[in-house]
Amino acid sequence: MADDPDAQQRWRELTPRQLEHELYLASSEWRMKRKLVLERCHYVCEGCGMQRACEVHHRLYRYWKREMLFDLVGLCAGCHARVHGKGAD
Repeated sequence: MADDPDAQQRWRELTPRQLEHELYLASSEWRMKRKLVLERCHYVCEGCGMQRACEVHHRLYRYWKREMLFDLVGLCAGCHARVHGKGAD
């Protein structure tokens, strides 16, 4: 990122909440939770059951940064986009 002016600009444009979220996603704590969730679902999407799970979705943000594993689901990119209203129904 140090050599990428576009990436530096994107980081500068983040709100404090967005920055906190990005830093959490880069933390070793989140990486371990993510790994455990993907292993739990055997890397199979818990949305469609057909694609490879490559993303972890927070079901609720109530316990964000102190979530338990049952609050997290492994999803493929398509299902994750759909959960966030960005994909086809």
